[in-house]
Amino acid sequence: MVNLELYRVFYTVAKCGSLTKAAEELYISQPAVSQAIKQLENQLGGQLFIRTHKGMELTETGGKQIFSYVEKALNLFDEAESKYSELKESTTGVVRICAPDTVSKNFLIPYI
Repeated sequence: MVNLELYRVFYTVAKCGSLTKAAEELYISQPAVSQAIKQLENQLGGQLFIRTHKGMELTETGGKQIFSYVEKALNLFDEAESKYSELKESTTGVVRICAPDTVSKNFLIPYI
């Protein structure tokens, strides 16, 4: 089963280039970020990052291959959440009123 949170951590680490900076941005501990990356790498069966003295770099065969897909997917989720909030707060819809002609002409038309 896909764990979206693991992909959020992956994306943030790739964007920040550091486990520590990603942990700060995600408001979780650095060991939790490291564990999430290891868990995702185990789940996918390959290495996603090269750990260097400067930080974390995406691997050519794993990390760089899926980064753009993960970015698109996370953007779609953000877009879906925004759209849902928009729809939840908007007052749009269809109202149908059935009334005889005389009632429509004399009473309803001025209000519609």
